[in-house]
Amino acid sequence: MKKYLVCRIAPSEAGGVARLMKKLAKDAERNGIELVTGYQQKSIKNYIRNREYFKVLTEIIQRFLGDLVFNFRVSRISGVEVFCIHPQTLGFSRFIELISRNKKTYFYVMDNSFFCMMSYNYDPKMKMECLRCINNPINAYEQCYPFIVNCSRSDYIDFQNSLRRFSSKVHFLAQNQLQKELLIKVFGSNIVCDIVGLDTGEVDSKTFHKKRLPPIYDFVFHGAGHLAKGVEYFVELAELLPKHTFFIPLSQVDCEKVIGRIICAKNIIYQQCSWETGLKDAVLQARITINPSLWSAPIEGALLKSIAYGHHVATVETEFGYEKEVANDFNLIRLPLDKKKAAAILTKKIKDCEQKKDYIPMRNEVDKSIINFFSNC
Repeated sequence: MKKYLVCRIAPSEAGGVARLMKKLAKDAERNGIELVTGYQQKSIKNYIRNREYFKVLTEIIQRFLGDLVFNFRVSRISGVEVFCIHPQTLGFSRFIELISRNKKTYFYVMDNSFFCMMSYNYDPKMKMECLRCINNPINAYEQCYPFIVNCSRSDYIDFQNSLRRFSSKVHFLAQNQLQKELLIKVFGSNIVCDIVGLDTGEVDSKTFHKKRLPPIYDFVFHGAGHLAKGVEYFVELAELLPKHTFFIPLSQVDCEKVIGRIICAKNIIYQQCSWETGLKDAVLQARITINPSLWSAPIEGALLKSIAYGHHVATVETEFGYEKEVANDFNLIRLPLDKKKAAAILTKKIKDCEQKKDYIPMRNEVDKSIINFFSNC
C-alpha cells in the first residue's frame, strides 16, 4: 500500500520542524514513502530591507502557487496510510479530513497543540507549565490564541473536538514517555500510541562531543525568544546575579519585545545568532547552559545539544517536560520556578563547575527511526 509523509513545512535549517523534516525526507526516500511538503519560503523582510522588490513579488507568487500545489496534492490522498507532522501549518480542518478519509493516520506529535491552542502550554498569568485545557479546550484563558497559524479560537475548539472523535483512527507517535502520558490524559487509555523519540541528525545519539573550550560565560541561554522558552526567566536570573555573566543569542531589542519591558542589567551579553553562527561556541564556553522551558516540552533539540556540547546543563522543573524524564541520566540541575531560590542554587553550583564530570553516553529513546517505524507498520 502507498504511504505518504505530509508536512507543509519543507526540509531546511529554518527551525526545529524543518530540521527534522530534512532528516525524515532522506529516510522517506530510502523507504519508498512519497513526500508531500509545502514551498520552502524565503524571507520577504530581507528582500524589502535590501530593496529587492522584484524578488518580493516573485516570492509572493511562488508562495501562492506553492500553496495551490500542496493543497491539491493533499486533497488527492485517500484510502491509504499517512504520516502527518505539524497540523497547525497543515491546517486543522485539512488534518481532520486526512484522518477521516484514509485507512490510518500516524500523527507524530511535535508540540502540545493536541490540547493547547498556544501549542506551548505556558500559563501567561502564573508564568509556568499550564494544564488548564487537558480536559476541555474551552478552559483556555481569554488572552490565549491559536499559535503559529492564525485561526479563530472556535476553529481550534472544533479541531480539538474532531480529533477526540477520530482518535481511534489515529496512531499517535510520541517523542517520550511523559508526552505519551499527556496524550492518554487527553484522549483516554484506549488510544494507540508508541514512543519513537526525536532525531534531527544534529547530535550523535551515542556519544558526547569531547571538545571543551575554556569557559568565558557563567551562564548561556539556549532557547528561542519566546516566553514559554524561558527567556524572561533567564533575564530575571541575570538581574538577581549581577556579578555573573549571562549570554543571550538574541538582540537586546528583540529580548525586550518578548518580555515587554526595558532590560537594564549590565551583565548580559546579547548576540543575535543561531546554533551555527555563534550559539554553539557560546555553549562550549559556558560554565552552565540553561534551557529554562516553562511548558511540557517533549524532546527539544536545544536541550539535546546543550547536554551533548555543554559543560553543565540546568533546566526548570516541570511536571510533564522531557527534562524531568532525563534529569538523573544527565545530572541536570533542575531549578525551581522561584527565581530567588534558583539564583541561590546556581550561585552554589557555579563554584563546582571548574571540575569536569564524567561523560555519560546519551540515551537512545528507540532503536529505529520514525520513518522506519512507519514503513514497517
